[in-house]
Amino acid sequence: MKNTGSGFSLIELMITVAIVGILAAVAVPSYQNYVGKARMASVSTTLQSFSPTIIETYNTTGAFPATVSSGNFTLVPGNDDTAFYSNPNIVTLDYHNCMGSTCSAFVEAVVSNELGGGRIMLAFMPDSHGNITTICGTWGYLQSTQYLPTTCNNFEIVNTV
Repeated sequence: MKNTGSGFSLIELMITVAIVGILAAVAVPSYQNYVGKARMASVSTTLQSFSPTIIETYNTTGAFPATVSSGNFTLVPGNDDTAFYSNPNIVTLDYHNCMGSTCSAFVEAVVSNELGGGRIMLAFMPDSHGNITTICGTWGYLQSTQYLPTTCNNFEIVNTV
């Protein structure tokens, strides 16, 4: 009696490995792009979490606040706060008030090297009518802008309140 092998031939296994390799070559870069965009979105959300305090204080008092808070974290102007516990994508956060001749304020984050290692800034600029325009953009050298939210490129206006 003749014993025939019941299994996969070498050619079938090679074709399967080639198909899996092609799928991996397509999927891994897309996955890395999605992860990078999600991480940068968390940085943008962190910056925007300080907006209500800044805008409400300015609308109430006509001046930017001395410090800004979000949750249990407070930013003091001029301090590079390195202990930002809730976002591992941020190396430091900083808050500046009354910068320039028009007295604008901004919150900036130095992002981790995986996201480009540069600065992302959310600026609050009042006009002569008391409205605040919020703009977002990069500050300094950011190695890659591919993960930036579309509202945070080239200092585009985020909103006006």
